[in-house]
Amino acid sequence: MNPTTNFSTFTLTATVTSAPGVPSGSVTFLDGTQAIGSSPVDNGGNAVLRVVNLPAGVHNLNALYNEDANFSGSQSPSVRETVVDSHSTVTVVSSTNPQIVTEAVTFVATVAPALGGQATNGTISFSDGKQILAIVPVSNSTASFTTGTLAVGDHQIVATFQAGSSPGPFDGASPVLVQTIKRDSPIIIIGGNGQDFTVSIQQPTAQISAGSTFSTQVILTPVNGLKGSVTTLCAGAPTGSTCTINSDASTFDGKTPITATLVITTTGTPISSVATVSSMETRRPNLYPGLALGLLPVVFSCVLVQGSGKKRRQLVGLTMLTALLVGCGGTKFETKPLIANTPLGTYTIHVQSQSGTIAHAGQILLTVK
Repeated sequence: MNPTTNFSTFTLTATVTSAPGVPSGSVTFLDGTQAIGSSPVDNGGNAVLRVVNLPAGVHNLNALYNEDANFSGSQSPSVRETVVDSHSTVTVVSSTNPQIVTEAVTFVATVAPALGGQATNGTISFSDGKQILAIVPVSNSTASFTTGTLAVGDHQIVATFQAGSSPGPFDGASPVLVQTIKRDSPIIIIGGNGQDFTVSIQQPTAQISAGSTFSTQVILTPVNGLKGSVTTLCAGAPTGSTCTINSDASTFDGKTPITATLVITTTGTPISSVATVSSMETRRPNLYPGLALGLLPVVFSCVLVQGSGKKRRQLVGLTMLTALLVGCGGTKFETKPLIANTPLGTYTIHVQSQSGTIAHAGQILLTVK
């Protein structure tokens, strides 16, 4: 017999045969040595028992014919039946834990039905303790929820799956995920003019198959008239994949948002190993993004230095070095990993933007399946 759930109903049929004729009497059905029911033998020699709510576990079922005046008793060989808990298994993960209070966090719940396969309907309720945060439809066994309203402190996050319109035996709930929200450290801008910028990722979660591509828009919006160059990078791409950001501009004009396209390409077949940094107009091989990132804090710190002509010349030299690294116009940073296919799993892709001394980050939760 195939595995069944403890909520399912199935039927056991015992057939009693004898050369002289059809025996009468009854059959007792056993689970090991424990009787679970009995049924009379019909004119065809069959006894049928409907089994309901058998406990989860492995059961050795057999039938015992109870002798009558003409036929002696006998017992059938055992039939092995596996019964599993009908409740679905639910897991929930966080995009960033701990997270700072000024940034959003995404929770992704995954449902595994008791007998396998995918959950194609139902809902997931995301709750913080007794407070329900959101109810999200399930698609392909997953549901996600993004929020930026959690207060500083620890939160008891639970994802509860409901398969139908009302609670039932195939529902399930995840273990508690403790999500920590930390206080933010504000950026102090000398001069106090309040200039800043924001980073918005249009699609912070995605599920793709290995060998396919995911893209989304990253919007950089100046605040209080911020002007100056801005650089956007991505990191955390899994093995056997690339992460590329192409922007329509690299300088804030004080009012116009900058749109950048982030593209993550995964592989299903081996690819070559190479790392490049290039602008939209020229390509300069052998310059690694890690070098550019390492020099950015030095260059940005020099923006605040005032003094002698010598220091100003140093500032100009460092600025020119930065220009060589990031290029003019929209900047493209691309990393191609060593020979490997992209492993299945969930990854956090970090998006980092910096303009002068101001830096902001965002995340994309990418699931490769």
